[in-house]
Amino acid sequence: MPTAARTAESRVRSRLGRLRRRARLLHGLRASWLALGAGAAVFGAASLLAGPVAGWVGAAFAWAGVAIAVGLALWVGLRPTRGLGGAGAARLLAERDPQLASMARSAVELARTPSGAPELIAAHLAEVDRRLGSVRPADVAPWRWLRAPSPLAGLAFALAVLGLLALSDRASSGAFALLHPGARVDGGVHLADVATDVRAELRFPSYMQRAPKTLEGALIEAPVGTTVEWSMRPRLDIVQASLALEGPEGTERVRLQPGEGGRWSGRFVVRASGPLELQVRDLEGRDLRDATRRSLRAIADRAPRVTLREPTQDLLVELPDPVLLRFEAEDDIGLAAIELVIETATGEQLRRPLESFDEALLHDGFTRISAAEVGARAGDTLKLWIEATDHDDVGGPNVGSSEKRQLTVASESTRRAEALAGLEQVLDGALNALADRLEMPVPEGPEPAARTRRERVLESSQSYADQLEGVAELGLAAFGGATADPSVLRAMRRRLGRVLASEGRTHGRSLGAYPRRVRADADVVEALEDQALFLADLLGRARLDDAAAIARELEGLRREMASLLAELRRAESEEAREALLGALARARARMRELSQRLAAMSEDVPGEFVNADALPQEEAADALSQLQEAVERGDLEAAERHLLDLEREIDALARALGGAEQEFAEARFGPRERAMAEALDRLAGLEAEQRSLGERSEAVRREAAQRALEAAGGEAGEAAQQLAEQAAAAREALEEIPEDALGPMDAEAFERARQRLVDAEDALGAGDLGEARRMAQAAREDAAQLARDLELSALMFPGRQGQVSRAAREARAASEEVRQLGGALDRAIPRLSDFMEGAQREQLTEDAERQRAAEEAARSLEEAFQDEPDGAPLSPEAAEAVGEARQAMGEAREALESGEPVDASQAQNDAARKLTELRERLERQQQDQQSGGGSGGGEGQAAPDFRQRVEIPGAENDEGPRALRRRLLDAMREGAPRGYEDAVRRYYEELLR
Repeated sequence: MPTAARTAESRVRSRLGRLRRRARLLHGLRASWLALGAGAAVFGAASLLAGPVAGWVGAAFAWAGVAIAVGLALWVGLRPTRGLGGAGAARLLAERDPQLASMARSAVELARTPSGAPELIAAHLAEVDRRLGSVRPADVAPWRWLRAPSPLAGLAFALAVLGLLALSDRASSGAFALLHPGARVDGGVHLADVATDVRAELRFPSYMQRAPKTLEGALIEAPVGTTVEWSMRPRLDIVQASLALEGPEGTERVRLQPGEGGRWSGRFVVRASGPLELQVRDLEGRDLRDATRRSLRAIADRAPRVTLREPTQDLLVELPDPVLLRFEAEDDIGLAAIELVIETATGEQLRRPLESFDEALLHDGFTRISAAEVGARAGDTLKLWIEATDHDDVGGPNVGSSEKRQLTVASESTRRAEALAGLEQVLDGALNALADRLEMPVPEGPEPAARTRRERVLESSQSYADQLEGVAELGLAAFGGATADPSVLRAMRRRLGRVLASEGRTHGRSLGAYPRRVRADADVVEALEDQALFLADLLGRARLDDAAAIARELEGLRREMASLLAELRRAESEEAREALLGALARARARMRELSQRLAAMSEDVPGEFVNADALPQEEAADALSQLQEAVERGDLEAAERHLLDLEREIDALARALGGAEQEFAEARFGPRERAMAEALDRLAGLEAEQRSLGERSEAVRREAAQRALEAAGGEAGEAAQQLAEQAAAAREALEEIPEDALGPMDAEAFERARQRLVDAEDALGAGDLGEARRMAQAAREDAAQLARDLELSALMFPGRQGQVSRAAREARAASEEVRQLGGALDRAIPRLSDFMEGAQREQLTEDAERQRAAEEAARSLEEAFQDEPDGAPLSPEAAEAVGEARQAMGEAREALESGEPVDASQAQNDAARKLTELRERLERQQQDQQSGGGSGGGEGQAAPDFRQRVEIPGAENDEGPRALRRRLLDAMREGAPRGYEDAVRRYYEELLR
């Protein structure tokens, strides 16, 4: 067959295939609709017959009927598609073009079995192909075939069955039974489609003030406490119905009662979330459970949301200082009350009502509280938070709490902790400044590099200097001067300032020569190294002092507990028991502090002085715990035994720490302590000499004054009486100042001036013009100072109705009165040098030489206090005080040389007073140091064995930065072989880098 004929044959077959497929599709849809209607009709009939429960046999027959009906409908509907294969598809053209149908059939058959000339067959195929090309499949098999009666009837039957299932309860329940034949649940209860038209009417709790609400569907969401009126209409006749729901105490069954319109209803209260199961009993006595899954979701009333706005963090507070608390409370239903809750150190909770409400969703408020108000003591820890409640009267008020804030009442322990942190920060600053300089050697190169290096190292050095100044002013106050004289740190700051200023001069407008800059940097490095070593020792000593102080506090608490326990044994009372438990809580807090401090101490105090693992802190903590347990169970005999155990452990702890403190001080501060002891001896001798000189000059003054009075006769008495009256007038003028306008400092100055005037009156009454003159001079200084201070205060705060301004005017008038009294006394006192005898003049001359010697001794002592036995001045403050006394000595010497016993006596006594005050202050500091650790066991009692060095396993393997720095500082303290000092120093500096 020619190629053209084969092509035409292929196209003819393809066109006939499209017609065949379209016809089969349409006939298939018709058959499906017919089968759907037939099956639906049979299923609907079976559903009406089956009822709510169907067994397997009945369901099998019903489904077999459905299958037969569907099969017959499909067979009938698909019959027209038979014979459409191959050339049979040409039949589809018969209705539209019978001739084309015949031609297409013959063309396909000739192409399959040729019988004739090939040219004729090819021409016939080409003609058929041409004519088929103009035929559309939609014209041969149109969509209207679907509008035939049989498929439409099928669809109608299907829709009718759907309506039946929707409208007929029996058909609906029967359909469920056919779909779930033999379905049962626990207990043999049949599963069926039982209920329809389910409703739940919600009546909310009264405090919510919400209108009733009706829900439809399987899920009920309601707040806890809501009353639910649940109802349904059964699909079949029933004689009993109940609703099972989960409650707080298990499953609860609610019996449903029949009502109007065939509805069954019951009532329950929402308590908890869970499934809702409906179970009925039909007329045949069968128990049926509704197949629809229903559930109850109980929405708990949320607790109020409380936010503490201030304070934003835990605080360290002074006992009387009020703390501001700002808070915000919010509730979705309504707030009822707000309270402040305080948990004391003993665990007791105190409540302070703040607000109450009838209707409020949001409240923003504040309050103030001080630790003293709740009976706290120094060192106690309080926890504060805000609680808010709502109006929930179903399950009880819901409570919302804010975050907790901890208030630690400031104590000597907390102040020492702050001082230690400050001292540690200063030491780190010194080491950082030193490391910066060692890491960046002085460049020999161009100027920009030198200035850049200067800026970088100056920043850390200046930061350290500022830290040093700060800790000198405030940081060591908690140690009361026992650990270090703050003036020493100020002197260190001045020394650092001098070397930094010297370095700065090498980096002025013109850069200094390289050797000058190297020397200036070396001076700064030397100062930093000396000060770092001193600060490291100072920190170690402070830590030991702190630990020993906590041990002493523990001993004080033990004595308090012993007293409270004895009181409890005499008369058992809840008050005494609570007081004892409070003391125990404080002791436990101190033990925790001690453990923390000992852990920190290991980084700054070498193990040869103290080993925290060897201290009996765990034993003391165990004794405390046993003591508390005994008190709580009321076993006072056992409590007394454990208290004795605690006494022994605390005593051992205190003695160990005290011994460690003394050993550390001797090892690290021995030269300083010896230098201070020697300076104190010299100070005491100088004080005694100055006091002796003052007594000698005072004796000369008294004898000369007596002669002057005898020479004056009655005139002196009259003058003294007049001056006494003038002194009384000045005092009365001073007393006119309203005291309620005076501040604390002003009141002190006022009282000093008034007392000096009283003393002047007494001296004038005794005829001692010289003493009266001294008292008047002191009163004049205090009165003038008071007037100046009040005038300054009046400029800023005139006071109510100008009260401070009036006080300032009265003070200025009184000051003028006192000044006039002093002038009158100066004029009334004769020149005592005119009444001295020759022996007395010789005495003053001799004493002038002694005074000169004392002045030189004072200068030498001043230098001794400025010396640096360990890299820091001994006591700049003491040197300053000696310098002031030396100036008074110089004035006394000049007065002695001039033969003026009054001025000499006054200056000598002033110098002696300054020396006495200095000696007493230094002696108190030494006593603090000696008693700082406490000996607990009395003098002569040796320290326990745990003071000896104990090796800590693994310590050599833990080289953290702080431990490494400490070991380097310790090594730097050790001496180096002669001639190798610089090399060893450079080695340690490299390690420090």
